[in-house]
Amino acid sequence: DKVTKAIHDHVPENAVVLSWWDHSRKIRLVSQRNAPLDDPLARGLLVPVSWAAQRPEIERKERAYWGAGVPADAGATFSKFIDALLLDETKGTEALRALAPGKTAYVVVHLSDIWKLAMERPESLAIASKDFPGSATHGVMRTASRWLRDQNLDGSYAVEPIGNAVRVHYLTAPADANRLIAKMLPFTSSNPTQLEQLKLVYQHRGFWIYRLDAGTPASG
Repeated sequence: DKVTKAIHDHVPENAVVLSWWDHSRKIRLVSQRNAPLDDPLARGLLVPVSWAAQRPEIERKERAYWGAGVPADAGATFSKFIDALLLDETKGTEALRALAPGKTAYVVVHLSDIWKLAMERPESLAIASKDFPGSATHGVMRTASRWLRDQNLDGSYAVEPIGNAVRVHYLTAPADANRLIAKMLPFTSSNPTQLEQLKLVYQHRGFWIYRLDAGTPASG
């Protein structure tokens, strides 16, 4: 697809690509770049709502299937990635840099990743959504904004066109807008082009790709 082609064409071969485990697998296979993150627990696996009645058993089997063959120690590294995205911008950026020591890293995030994070760390991040019929016009956005106010939801939100509707993803706790994952995605409280350490280099639909240059080693 367009995103994996862009990574193949523009990310240097000696760079490290950091992304959720499912994106990482595709980047390794299709983009042929070093995307080392993986997870034997297949965390963040989004099971369709239609399976809800049987969700526990289905989810257990799905996680076992998608996590099969992944080394157990990969899970600890992936946990550090999860932790980094939940920190503030400064601490989160440094934690991401530590996953690619001495190398330029490219960090790939998708709007769905914030839902995966919320599912895995519900004590740290809460998000919800509501669909509004129509395209992303000013009228629809006014309706969405009015609904959020009526519900006393004053947190940050992001807009996603889906077919003949607009999905509004909103953070139920305003403080979550300060987490790195929210800063890297198009929430109303963020500006992805103005992050201090992460440089936005590519955006397509729900994907946002940033370059994170290697830090300067501290002098002894």
